[in-house]
Amino acid sequence: MIASKPSVRSVLRPSTLTEARELAESLAASGLYGRMTNDQALAILLTGQEIGLAPAAAMRGVQIVNGKAFPTADTLVAVVRASGLCASWQVIETTPERCVIRTQRVGASHTDECVWTMAEAKRANLGGKPGPWQQYPAQMLRARASSELARRVYQDVTLGLYSVEEEVEHELPSAAPAPFDTGLALLEAARQSIDEIGEELNFAQAIAVYADHITATITTSDRRALQSLVAEACTKPLARDAFIEATATESDRLLTRLTACQTRADLLHVAGLIRAAAPAPVDRAALIRAYTTAAARIDAAPRLVVSAEDWSTRLRLAQSPEALRAEWVACSEGFERQGAAVLADRYADLTAALQTQGLDGDEVDAFIEAHS
Repeated sequence: MIASKPSVRSVLRPSTLTEARELAESLAASGLYGRMTNDQALAILLTGQEIGLAPAAAMRGVQIVNGKAFPTADTLVAVVRASGLCASWQVIETTPERCVIRTQRVGASHTDECVWTMAEAKRANLGGKPGPWQQYPAQMLRARASSELARRVYQDVTLGLYSVEEEVEHELPSAAPAPFDTGLALLEAARQSIDEIGEELNFAQAIAVYADHITATITTSDRRALQSLVAEACTKPLARDAFIEATATESDRLLTRLTACQTRADLLHVAGLIRAAAPAPVDRAALIRAYTTAAARIDAAPRLVVSAEDWSTRLRLAQSPEALRAEWVACSEGFERQGAAVLADRYADLTAALQTQGLDGDEVDAFIEAHS
């Protein structure tokens, strides 16, 4: 039997603004949830807390879009279903042309339903836009229907929040600008802009040049070439690093995180982020190649030898029994080399962490026996 975990979540919540700021700073510095500022991490934590999310859940389920924090559609649904006010939530139909979702609130004698069709999306000037509506129509229809139904029926839970997917739609262009004839033409135009400035670029100038020459139809390789060209014109390291961070895409950040992976648990976490990001096919291919390279590197490396403090941190950051298992597989050989006493202590830490994840005594013993 899996035990409920409200007491564990309450322990992990910051109780003062100072504690929230300290936690936000630690999470932003960890890099586990992508690149973000301390203030962005704090906004995510506070937004998540408003709708009942624990810090780690907020970092996974709330994103910064256009300078504001928004939960994903899936997160809104999860919050509703965990609220105790939702008697049922059913996806009746989900296709690239139509999505129907039905819910019933506890105590209500009727059900509420939301229907979104691609025809409605096109009338709202959404379905014809380049981007996710063309690449993932079924997922976008489901996100729209889920968010609208959650707000309509469970206002006291969602607090009127819009989802990430809805907010991103506001920024999508209704028609793509005409593309450059070739990537070379784009780069040549950017070089001319840099030459006209006539000096090393500061951060603001670099952003301006980049923004003037980026297009909605630019290929990934041309975008990276443009980014590299402008970055090279920033001779001061601080300006160059700030520019690269400001113009990095989610796929760029995922590639960086794959390069930094040290364990199979790290890889599993980044794989989940890749699935959630739903990158374009060309970016997905690059991410798969990077994932394969990282996996081969990790498998070929000697087993890690970590300190007691590092082990405690790894256990604290693991979000599931499977992630804990991956950490044990990665580190147990190193513990064994440190001696029987160290191995026994770390094994006890693992047992306690599994119990914290909600496994009872018998389940912990069976899990460890099956995976040790």
